[in-house]
Amino acid sequence: MSTVPVMGVSWTVAAVCLGLLLATVALVPAAYWLRDRRGRRRWQRAARVRPLLLRLAAEGDDEEELLAELGRVGPRTWRAARPQLVSLLYKTRGSAQAGLAEVMEQRGEMRRLLAATSGWSPLLRRRAAHLLGAAGWEPGRNRLTFLLRDADPEVRAAAALALGRIGDPRSARPLLKALAGHRPVGPDPVAAALVRLGPAAAPQLRAGLESPQPRARSTSAAALGVLGGPRDVRELLSRLEREEEADVRVAILGALGRLGSPASAGAISARLGDHDPAVRRAAAEALGELGAGSTAEALRAALDDPDPANARAAADALLRLEGS
Repeated sequence: MSTVPVMGVSWTVAAVCLGLLLATVALVPAAYWLRDRRGRRRWQRAARVRPLLLRLAAEGDDEEELLAELGRVGPRTWRAARPQLVSLLYKTRGSAQAGLAEVMEQRGEMRRLLAATSGWSPLLRRRAAHLLGAAGWEPGRNRLTFLLRDADPEVRAAAALALGRIGDPRSARPLLKALAGHRPVGPDPVAAALVRLGPAAAPQLRAGLESPQPRARSTSAAALGVLGGPRDVRELLSRLEREEEADVRVAILGALGRLGSPASAGAISARLGDHDPAVRRAAAEALGELGAGSTAEALRAALDDPDPANARAAADALLRLEGS
């Protein structure tokens, strides 16, 4: 039985390892070169589209012609320019945004985004939700509504903001409903989305004032403070009179202050004597925004509030009255 000397085996193994090392060293520069070459090609392809995108962002009179030309670019050029196209979604408005979304739909981009909302990665789901909202793509509304119950809280927030960007007032109800439950959405993204829906969402917000969920009532009040009118002042005053939750009273007082109706001065002044310190402070701040001279006496009395922050809020409101 023949045997191979141990020393011979060792030299053979060393030679193989050295060969592999030299091959790796030789391949690394080649890999970098290939990557750079591909990167240059992508950049060159994207550069052909860049003037189109810049002109489209400028919102000139040749919008239809630009969109038609963009729709005719080749598949490789389209893929190379995709990051710039996505960025442009956030910069265009109105017909330019709608036209760009239509071109993207024709090229299959919206279908890919919808598929990404069901992906395993929360990061990809969140990004897809943001892009569907940035495109203002109405067909994506149902899928975004479903994402309001996603397992990831950041995806839920992204879906809420995207629904606000799409701007369909029918989204107000699911947005308010999403504030409660096993996987709630935070009130800040919901309030921001509701405001984006515009005055057409006001009827749903008035209904939200009567929700059994305190978060829905307070968020509805905050949104009405931005979108509301005289009728909403009456609704808010009615809710304030019946509201038991201090946080909701705070939200209602803030909304009344922003709406600035003199008709609310008496009801707000009465809350300077509320048993909850946060409500008293919100009442003083609301009166400062309201700027009604008839509330000066109530504010002077509030200077004796046992809570120093409330007394300062009353003093600030008085200063604003005197300066107005």
